[in-house]
Amino acid sequence: MSPRTKEQFENIRQERKQQILDAALEVFATNGYYKASISQIAKEANISKGLLYNYFQNKEELLKQVMADGLVYLLRGYGKKTNEPAELKLKKMIEQSFIMMDEDHKHWQLYFSTMMQKAVQELVMGELMESVMPIFENLANIFGELGYENKFQEAQLFAGMLDGFGMNYLINPQTFPKEYCIKRLCEIYHLN
Repeated sequence: MSPRTKEQFENIRQERKQQILDAALEVFATNGYYKASISQIAKEANISKGLLYNYFQNKEELLKQVMADGLVYLLRGYGKKTNEPAELKLKKMIEQSFIMMDEDHKHWQLYFSTMMQKAVQELVMGELMESVMPIFENLANIFGELGYENKFQEAQLFAGMLDGFGMNYLINPQTFPKEYCIKRLCEIYHLN
């Protein structure tokens, strides 16, 4: 067996890092930030605590990375600028929001639990705002194109409704009226 190349070592390192991030997502989403421990995350990743510390300095750094990765994943597609009519862009955002709620419960669970804990929220707020602001500005511009005078306030109202839907959907996805909510949002914003 020949020795591993630099590229092979880097691939192994990236795979291990992702393994840790996946384990951290599971532990943070299930237990919350304060109840989660490095020991639990290492156990979930099936590695030693010492090896985990080769990749991340502490639990806070791990949370920031998990949240940053999650936001990139959860918000993909929202910030894309297109030449489509504003009505179509907003309708696609509504539909995409509900698709993402179906696809990734753990990231949404972590997002909402983080936002409900002020001290934890403050740990990730800088990274969160960096990711969210371009999307929020894009959303506000869509409302401006739709003729809303207070486009930023309307964007906040819209985002608040989606957050509320997301929290309720996570609590009980089997009975949540997803199709009804999509239909009503489209009616509210005259997108049909």
